Formats: sequence, structure tokens, C-alpha cells
Amino acid sequence: MATSTANVWDGLKSNVPQNHRMSLNAFMGVISFWTLAGIVFSALIAYVTPASIGREFWVLLLLSIVPFIGIGMTARSSNPLVSLLGYALVAGSFGAMLGPVLATHTSANLIRVMGITGALTIAFGVAGVVYPKSLSHWIGWLFFALLGLVIGRFFVLFAMMANLPVQGALSLLDCIGIGLFSIFILYDMNRAKRLERTHDNAIDVAAALYLNILNLFLSILGQKKD
Repeated sequence: MATSTANVWDGLKSNVPQNHRMSLNAFMGVISFWTLAGIVFSALIAYVTPASIGREFWVLLLLSIVPFIGIGMTARSSNPLVSLLGYALVAGSFGAMLGPVLATHTSANLIRVMGITGALTIAFGVAGVVYPKSLSHWIGWLFFALLGLVIGRFFVLFAMMANLPVQGALSLLDCIGIGLFSIFILYDMNRAKRLERTHDNAIDVAAALYLNILNLFLSILGQKKD
């Protein structure tokens, strides 16, 4: 489920204008609020989604398409209400897909994984905001690292279907995912402080951060099995 945030960022301007609509602290506060709201919304949807949905191929196919529609709405709109609707489609559909996955884990394990995810998110997010220089030059190798991770997971998936022993490779990819998505959080927060500080941009950044945190959570969950 390594979904890139590049499409979300396509709709944002990285130059810092002369007149902001809110202070940097307020902008980061709005970003944090909507990021947390998306996570809570996903968790609620996952909680009420029956585990049986994991056996419905067409339902899963539809749910896998909806996030791309939501990302497109969020990235291309300058209206915060439209961006928020797109973000809701992303968080809601991923929440529904996560329901059957989370049902296979104990509550204690999920709480442990959420704690680790939260700690890494806060640490790398704060580091991204505090670091004074732009990290925009990282985007090239971050993109190729993400592409390599996606390709690697596809190979492992096919190997699993062929009943090949790939547990070691899967664990390695999860470790890489933990590092990569932690860095994406740092990168996105560093880039966010150079955007025009509007509510619409805050929602767009929150959508990008949500995807990073989701992938970080899943990578840690793969390592912290019951």
C-alpha cells in the first residue's frame, strides 16, 4: 500500500509569498489537526468494516480506485471544502481496506504499533519543521527509493503466490519502509513551511502526511506481528 504523495504535492506552490493568511504556528496547527482527523476517521471506518469485506474482490477493487479520485480532487482544487472531501475519500477508503487487516491483530499489538508510529511521526515531523534549510533536492532519490520499494513488494507478492520462502525479504522491505516513510514525513513538513499558508494548502499537506503515516504504520505492523 505504498502510495506516493507526489500527486498531492503537484497542486501546491513551494515558493514563499510575501503575505500569508496565517502564522507558521497556526498553519502547522491546522495541518496537525487535519492529519489527526484523517487518522481518526480511518480508524473509525476500519473498526466498523466487517472482516468479510476482505473476501469481496470487486469491493476491494473499488476501494483501491477511490483513493486516486480523492487525491486528484485534493491536489487540483483550491477550494478547502473540495480538498476536504477528497481527503475524506482517501482516508475512508483506506480505512475500509484496513478493517480486515487490523482484525487479524490483537488490540495490544495495534496499540504498540500506533505508539511507535506516533513517536516517529512527531520526531521526524518536528525535525522537518525545525531544520532551517530546504530539503527539496531530496525528492529525486526519495522518488526512486519509493519506486524501488513498490517494485520489491510486488516481487515478494508474486513469490508468495508461488509459495517461495520470502519472509526474510518481506521483513527487510518493512524495515526499509519504516526508514523511507519516516524521511518522507520529515521532507513533507520541511516543504510545508515554505508553502502559502492557506487552509486549502493545510488540508493538502495533511493528506500527504496521512499517506506517509499510513504506510509507516503498515511497515511497523509488518515487523511487530503477534
